[in-house]
Amino acid sequence: DSGMVLPFVYGRDYANIFCSIIAIALFVYYVFLILQQTTIDPLTGLLNRQAFYSDTSRTPEDISAVLSIDRNGLKPINDTLGHSAGDEALTAIAVCFSRALKRGQSCYRVGGDEFVIVCRKTSQDEVMKLIERINHFVSETKYSCSIGYSYRSDATESIDDLLKESDEMMYANKAEYYTHSNR
Repeated sequence: DSGMVLPFVYGRDYANIFCSIIAIALFVYYVFLILQQTTIDPLTGLLNRQAFYSDTSRTPEDISAVLSIDRNGLKPINDTLGHSAGDEALTAIAVCFSRALKRGQSCYRVGGDEFVIVCRKTSQDEVMKLIERINHFVSETKYSCSIGYSYRSDATESIDDLLKESDEMMYANKAEYYTHSNR
């Protein structure tokens, strides 16, 4: 409150400083908003592909696991109920992923219905618990997803190798889903 009165009490010099500080604060806030827009997926609120590339390039040796997740049955939803229903499905499972995450785990929407979770300094047991939490939260919705993961105990595998391995497991999980559900 006193910041609003001080320019009137101390005169023009204080008013000039006060206005400069406000201008700098607004500029910093604007830069913050721009950075948020370049790293956050606007539909799901998760981190986006650009953030994934940026985050995995920093201290890649800390990454212990990568999960690849794909939303099952999005095309039929989009084709029969419309893209807004598809968006609703993506948003619903994104909430499930966010709820399942713990410290050191970040979720990214890297494609239409493709998501990646990066786990830093996470044990394999914690990764398995994360997958259980995701499956539990997704089972509370009317949607489903396929999950694959890769884990490394040392930093010898590249992020690309981890992602390739987790993608292969996810696609195998997806094939099994479609075989058993006849969808």
